[in-house]
Amino acid sequence: MITEFLSDTFMIKATTMDHLFQNVLLILLRILVTIYTYLTIPIYYFLQKPNDILKKSKKIRAKQLNPNDPKSIWFSVLDRKDYCGSVIDIVETIDEMCNKIGEYLSLKDRAVGYRRVIREYIVYGTDGVTPLKSDGKIIKKRELSDYDWLTYEQLFERKNMIAKGLLRAGIKHNEPIAILCETCAEYLMMEFAIARAGFVQVNVFATLGESGIAHAIKETNSKYIFTSWDLIPKIRSVIQTYNLNVKKIIYIERRAENVSMEIIEKEQHFIQPINQAQFVSLNEIESGGRQSSNDDNDEMICKPLDKNQVAFIGKL
Repeated sequence: MITEFLSDTFMIKATTMDHLFQNVLLILLRILVTIYTYLTIPIYYFLQKPNDILKKSKKIRAKQLNPNDPKSIWFSVLDRKDYCGSVIDIVETIDEMCNKIGEYLSLKDRAVGYRRVIREYIVYGTDGVTPLKSDGKIIKKRELSDYDWLTYEQLFERKNMIAKGLLRAGIKHNEPIAILCETCAEYLMMEFAIARAGFVQVNVFATLGESGIAHAIKETNSKYIFTSWDLIPKIRSVIQTYNLNVKKIIYIERRAENVSMEIIEKEQHFIQPINQAQFVSLNEIESGGRQSSNDDNDEMICKPLDKNQVAFIGKL
């Protein structure tokens, strides 16, 4: 009993000493941090100038054209001679932004990431024969690669080639191009190419019903449509059902590198002409632009819209 009592007493004293040591150590650390903080405050104020940053954060950057109208548009009130914090503060058009962005960052930097589709296959039901469907569409699964990257330099070069290719395809300055496509790297390049070549961009949301898509195309008199491989069936159905007068459908080729013969057979009619509409791949458009890359006439024609002309957004 005496031995156990002495053992317990020793353990209590050891625990008390540990807590005391920890408390002393924490006090020393707090003292060191406090000393360091007060010693570095002047350096912090000199290098980071927090007062200037706070003053700039309170600066009025935009005002409403009509302060009494909550829906009135906003316009910048920054003096561009004194403030050039972002590329968007010194440009008027998207194409100007692409040309000026190299002054703010390296064109060798990564700009857009995308993943290749290594394999695509149909998902079947429990019987192993009937394909599973969702909203009438056959469900497919995809195996994706790691991310590949385009630099700003590559992105801008490709959008210039696409712009020239669109001109070679017969699209005239100020003509509308309807974009019915999921968000992807090619979508971005097409937007930049439209801005570069001076066409009018018509955004048509893929979630619209066929009647909404047809209305947007008719309302804007769009003779050219840009779409993805997966949305071609919807485009074909809209053109046929509403007898649309479309000249060309520019499409992104099938992304999957390996697909089953069943999928190929089901999609072999995708790019067959429908009514007067011809199908041309984005790769063909870009290749055509590269063939004309040394043509000065293309450079003269390929110019952005004036800043007072805006794209129509087909949101219904």
